[in-house]
Amino acid sequence: MKEKTTIIIPSHERHHLLLRAIDYYSELDFLVLIVDSSEVFLNVKLPGNITYLHLPGSLFGDKIYIGLCKASTPYSCLCADDDFLAENGLKSGQEFLEENLDYVSVQGHYIQFDPSIPKEKNNPLYLNMIGYKNDSDLIKDRALDALTVPHIYALHRTIVLKNAMHITLDITNVTVVELSIPLVTMCYGKHTVLPVFWSARDIVRYSKYLDENENDLPYYDEGNIEANKLNKIVINWKDFLISSEGNKLINNFVETVADVVPDPKEARDLFNSVNINYLSLVKRKNNISFKQKLKNITKLLLPSFVVRKIQLNNYDKLRLAQKSVSGYPWSDNVAMKDWNSMTRVILKF
Repeated sequence: MKEKTTIIIPSHERHHLLLRAIDYYSELDFLVLIVDSSEVFLNVKLPGNITYLHLPGSLFGDKIYIGLCKASTPYSCLCADDDFLAENGLKSGQEFLEENLDYVSVQGHYIQFDPSIPKEKNNPLYLNMIGYKNDSDLIKDRALDALTVPHIYALHRTIVLKNAMHITLDITNVTVVELSIPLVTMCYGKHTVLPVFWSARDIVRYSKYLDENENDLPYYDEGNIEANKLNKIVINWKDFLISSEGNKLINNFVETVADVVPDPKEARDLFNSVNINYLSLVKRKNNISFKQKLKNITKLLLPSFVVRKIQLNNYDKLRLAQKSVSGYPWSDNVAMKDWNSMTRVILKF
């Protein structure tokens, strides 16, 4: 299995999380490549399946692209340094891509956990992904549906993921990487979500982020962690698209997909159409209902122990609602085996 998939873990100034990841992935049957832009080298002994690449100061997209250039496996999968990919889910993804050559990427179901009590505080995440397929035979149709669900941590054919990361070279914003991956990969083939447990995502924010103007984003803060210019995210996507970096992104896109969309004007029109759809989607998501606003205010007024009790009750309800859906730890013995491996590591740190 090791010769089939490379897991690429980008990291920046979070060595404490890398130690947790190394502990977990050392026992998995995959190659792992850590691409770390931290100033200080991670000086630890690594197991045979894990390689560490120190790239101080490298941009998010650049270091992933460098990692993909070094990957020799047919498949690659990105994973955040604070999250965990399920071994059996990845193996199911490999088998699916081997049998379905018109698909370029695949993923499964996600859960979110709190590392303080992972066994109690975990719940299904991205419920809109259940049963999702982007399987049109037409490039335009696939591209227009590309940003409906997040693809960043899907298993990809390495060559296609490398093409996607190529358009983000020299782009400083982290957000661009997440959106560029499906935008490019869906030009090359199809995507699906399998009914398997795919990944556990940490609920804690371990880094501090900046907006386009390098202002702190307090709702991304965790403790007194300092913000870094390599952690810039896009708040206003519309403004970004007309910026110099936005123009660079679209030019990179046109150049990269020229082998499947050879007409530059058609490629530009495709890029613009996808982003018009995305802006409409963001606008709908940002329209918070009165009910949700009331919940947010009530949460601030309640004692912490009451909030925790409500949270645990909500997690139980979410799990119960998805109990019959294959691909979650509480409904699948194979998935539970992977989740148990994850929780053993989580509880050690």
